[in-house]
Amino acid sequence: MAKVKIADASEIGENQLKIFTVNKEDFGVFMKEGVYYSYLDSCPHTDVPMGPGILDGKELVCPLHGACFE
Repeated sequence: MAKVKIADASEIGENQLKIFTVNKEDFGVFMKEGVYYSYLDSCPHTDVPMGPGILDGKELVCPLHGACFE
């Protein structure tokens, strides 16, 4: 997959979660302890959007059914 710029680093602060659309797919991006993480914004169990979800440490918790993903 080609690299695509979605935002400036300054737009995503510590513990802040943002959703971006790239090629018709939604991705969540967040920063934790200075490291950026991204994920496909779809729960694999229910196929519903994860974002904004809940950040618990470095885990993202599905807002629908509480499943945790690291």
